[in-house]
Amino acid sequence: MTERDPLSAPDSSPDAWYDSGDARRAARAALPGDVWDFLTGGSGTERTLADNRTALDGVPLVPRIMTDVTRCDTATELAGTSTDLPLGIAPIAYHRLFHPEGEPASARAAEAAGAVFVAGMLSSRPLEDITAVCSRTWLQLYWLRDRGLLKDLVARAEAAGCRALVLTVDVPRMGRRLRDIRNEFALPADVVAANFPAATTSTARTRARGASAVMAHTGETFDPSLSWPDVAWLRDLTTLPIVLKGVLHPEDARRATETGVAAVVVSNHGGRQLDGAPPSVSMLPAVREAVEGRVQILLDSGIRSGTDVLRALSLGADGVLVGRPAMWGLAAGGQGGAERVLRLLRTELEDAMALAGCPCVSDAQRIGSDSWNTRIRGRAHRWGGGRSGARGKPGKAEEGGDAERRRPTTTPPGAAHRHATPTHPMRATSKPAAEQWKERSAMAVTRDLTATSLFAADLHASLASPTLASMNFLNEVAIRFPDAISFAAGRPYEGHFDVSSLHEYLDAFCGYLSGKLGHSDEEITRLLFQYGRTKGIVHELIAKNLLVDENIRADPESVVVTVGCQEAMFLVLRALRRNAQDVLLAVSPTYVGITGAAELVDMPVVPVAGEAGGLDLDDLVESVARARSAGLNPRALYIVPDFSNPAGESLDLPSRHRLLEIAGELDILLLEDNPYGLFGDDGDRLPTLKSLDRGRRVVYLGSFAKTGLPGARVGYAVADQPVVDAAGGTGLLADELSKLKSMLTLNTSPVAQAVIGGKLVQHDFSLVRANAREAELYRGNRRRLLAGLARRFPLHRDPGATVTWNTPAGGFFLVVTVPFEASDARLEESAERYGVLWTPMHHFYTGTAGGTHQLRLSCSLLTPGLIEEGLDRLAAFVDDHL
Repeated sequence: MTERDPLSAPDSSPDAWYDSGDARRAARAALPGDVWDFLTGGSGTERTLADNRTALDGVPLVPRIMTDVTRCDTATELAGTSTDLPLGIAPIAYHRLFHPEGEPASARAAEAAGAVFVAGMLSSRPLEDITAVCSRTWLQLYWLRDRGLLKDLVARAEAAGCRALVLTVDVPRMGRRLRDIRNEFALPADVVAANFPAATTSTARTRARGASAVMAHTGETFDPSLSWPDVAWLRDLTTLPIVLKGVLHPEDARRATETGVAAVVVSNHGGRQLDGAPPSVSMLPAVREAVEGRVQILLDSGIRSGTDVLRALSLGADGVLVGRPAMWGLAAGGQGGAERVLRLLRTELEDAMALAGCPCVSDAQRIGSDSWNTRIRGRAHRWGGGRSGARGKPGKAEEGGDAERRRPTTTPPGAAHRHATPTHPMRATSKPAAEQWKERSAMAVTRDLTATSLFAADLHASLASPTLASMNFLNEVAIRFPDAISFAAGRPYEGHFDVSSLHEYLDAFCGYLSGKLGHSDEEITRLLFQYGRTKGIVHELIAKNLLVDENIRADPESVVVTVGCQEAMFLVLRALRRNAQDVLLAVSPTYVGITGAAELVDMPVVPVAGEAGGLDLDDLVESVARARSAGLNPRALYIVPDFSNPAGESLDLPSRHRLLEIAGELDILLLEDNPYGLFGDDGDRLPTLKSLDRGRRVVYLGSFAKTGLPGARVGYAVADQPVVDAAGGTGLLADELSKLKSMLTLNTSPVAQAVIGGKLVQHDFSLVRANAREAELYRGNRRRLLAGLARRFPLHRDPGATVTWNTPAGGFFLVVTVPFEASDARLEESAERYGVLWTPMHHFYTGTAGGTHQLRLSCSLLTPGLIEEGLDRLAAFVDDHL
């Protein structure tokens, strides 16, 4: 090797590094000149190498304000691997060139950071030494002429516990790296390709005049015939997820989605292959559009800071790979230096996320710049071209002036793949990993380089809201792990579903129409087959049911039958939201459906503190006062007084009376949602707020999803509040809601209404009678769940216990508090490794941080046996994190 570079860093101690540039200067001082060039250099005139940085520097981030960034969550999942950071260490060959310990030191740094480590096929230490110290290891592969050796490497990767394979597809031959050629670079005798037979690697250590020995070795070893059928061959060879690295063209990205891979890495190989290729980041929007969410996208080439990571995420990447900065840290400080670089990246990322108003990585696309996306559509095809003038000779240069830092003179489950390798004795079927997160965000991307585009910032602001994303994310986790036992779903028990009952209900309803109301066959046929009355056709039956079961005396004309209760919420909020000062109060934690509906109508939600009794009445009064002093107009309070979702809490009778009094004093409405009121423990049920209401303060929101059948999608609102028009005439709020509905869904399906109506008729208008069997089952499940928790966490009654929970007297839900963060990433880990699903409580808090150490459990969907098995799995998950 040549002599060390005489330039020295101001301080080589990792503790004195404050960005990756400091590590870079320390590494340059530590490494021999030819090794420095091998690590730092690019191909050709290093145009693409420099353009990578120029392009990233040109990506603006547009901060979003008024976002709670008390904590910024950097956790995510990449190709089925749960990580604490949206990044991994990129595959780089021969780490022992940079530090005597080599890859295990880098891998331990990645493990400490909770990041992925991509072991290079040409690593200088055996793969098994790497996986022994890093649980998030992926193995990178080149396409080898020797298929037997390739098969052996895949088998070793599986046996060693690798989490994914990364097939590099942009190296049919190694690019002409002029620094290595001029240096006549060859490996020293003590650095070998440890995963290869020794006899096959001698060329890499044989110095030749005017040549790179490493380039000669890869020329002998790599097979340039790699094509799409070979990807299918590899996919059939392994159960590991496959990541394709080196994708730039959108059409190649689209083709990749058809091969069953889990992810693509948008990469120009760090500027080390085709000189003149576009910067990787410039192709990211087009690739993102081409894959249409079917695979995850990672970006590498040029990442130097946490801000760069956020830039990539803002353009649609799910994560990034970082190469040179990690090696700079390794070279100058060994494992500690690499750890320091990763800590700096994390600190910078968290800082950038907070300043940009981005509380979690899935929110990053909200802060991308539309104008940059617009410009890049026209420039993506010509990055790095159209310039004149020679670039300086690469090689030795003054600090900060080598080719890597120079700037240009002008500004430029497909084939169903088993991804999971859970330690729990079950396997989870993973869809392409991009569906895990990015279905939760609007995408500011283009379909191709010339197509007309829509940008997320030009769409309704609600589409960027985490509230709207929560439901999709939770549903996707359940879909991706169908074998996991789910305490997450708040669905009714399916064991009592019977298709024949649908016919019975329809017959019962038709019989009621003909026998009780005297309708002819022609009238019945028209009623069921034609467009229907906007306010519904079963309004009278609903009014009878409310009287029988809830002692609510509702004028049938005050009932609007809706498409599920969700539409009822939307209609009421749309009617109440008159201007930007109107706000909704909601007990926190609260059902995400109401906060989502409020987002859709641009109605801010003001949280009101919940407590063991379900509502802090004093805080309600104070919240209204604070809102009004701020110029806001609280219109209503949303509340679930019986066994609320998510906490399972209920209001006692004195609190119900006092709440009605306070509503009158404050002149606000109460939006009472009551989906779980029939499912309490034995004994008298408490009266609903609506049944106690004497001043028409309560808009009653109802649903048949839990008491009828969710597939019917029938809900309703009882809105009997008088509305006085400009002429002094008086109608009902229900009539106003009907106007809105006529422009939204026109009418609720008469067939669906007939099914619900028939069930009411068949049970003498009592859903208490109709659900006696279900209520008993839910009571039994709830008791089993509570008893099972007590057996598995026997110290829970001790005030110092580490695991506690509430004990609702009814409904579907309870809340468990744990001493660790119950994050989305932990949920995915629980599903993949332990085979059990639950719901992170943080999704139910609006406007305030909360629920970070809580998880919601539901037992409505499960059999007793599944509850016990699920609790065993949950206990294993919790115990492993205590």
